[in-house]
Amino acid sequence: MVQIQVTEGILEGEEVKNEYGGSFYSFKGIPYAQPPVGDLRFKSPQPPQPWTGIRDATKFGPASYQPNFFGSDHQPQNMGEDCLYLNVYTPEINPKKRNIFARIDPPVPYEAENITCHGDDLAYLFPLKLFFGKVDTNSETFRMINKVCKLWTNFAKFGNPTPTIDENIEVEWKPFTLEKQEYMDIESEGNYLRNKSWCKFK
Repeated sequence: MVQIQVTEGILEGEEVKNEYGGSFYSFKGIPYAQPPVGDLRFKSPQPPQPWTGIRDATKFGPASYQPNFFGSDHQPQNMGEDCLYLNVYTPEINPKKRNIFARIDPPVPYEAENITCHGDDLAYLFPLKLFFGKVDTNSETFRMINKVCKLWTNFAKFGNPTPTIDENIEVEWKPFTLEKQEYMDIESEGNYLRNKSWCKFK
């Protein structure tokens, strides 16, 4: 078990081994607001109340009420209105500040139907065993997952999908310009820069 101090009190989580030989720290069922019940029903969330002693953070909090799409075997067993809980997973317990994703409202409103959705990609980034099972770490699929994840995270962190070249990213992916219209062909055994005009012959 591992304990950390947060604003409201002490949380006790656990170190968990993942399926690929590594480990991470898990803290589940952390209240991020007061239960939205009684006088708080349909109201704006209120800050969570502090607790005394040590709060068990090894179990999930209740899920919100939801329809059963996948059959009773996959339906959450613990549901209710008191469902404002957060699960936090981290590779290390480190107090230094880190970059996080935050929503920033754009200066110009956008139409939701014009936005790209990558929800279908989540199954390849996280272990959704319900449909896909465990991925073999020596497989071509696993190599491709690592490659695409690295390109995405590099772009988010540095604004450049290929800031360095290594065994996963073999070529530099430069910005697409009118003068140099190249795109990257991502393959499990290698990446290749291709000219836009080549698409006509593929």
